[in-house]
Amino acid sequence: MGWTFFHREPGLKTLDVFKKELGERVLDGAANGREFYLLYQGVKTGETKGGKLAIVCLTQCKSHDFFNFGYKDMSEDMGPYYYNCPERILKQLDPLEQLWEPNSYAYNTAKKWREECGKNIKG
Repeated sequence: MGWTFFHREPGLKTLDVFKKELGERVLDGAANGREFYLLYQGVKTGETKGGKLAIVCLTQCKSHDFFNFGYKDMSEDMGPYYYNCPERILKQLDPLEQLWEPNSYAYNTAKKWREECGKNIKG
């Protein structure tokens, strides 16, 4: 998937940017450098049961361009290779069994992602 760029008004907090861009399903968020971790209220779809899951957003700012803010989003079940999710966000996620069928690809991928994030927190 690609990046989404748009004009970000000066002074707007990144969490507020994502709430405006992605809607009321954004419940919480935290930055770690250019990575932004969202707590997101997912909806029931074919493979997802719905519930609170994590979305990793890589961010980029272009100060000399009108389209000055960009992001690339990846949900935890996509296996993003970014494992710096703050413990505060991880603790708010619903259990994997409430989000995906156990042992499904999405379940196993999200499980690995959460485990790697946990290792980073413990050091």
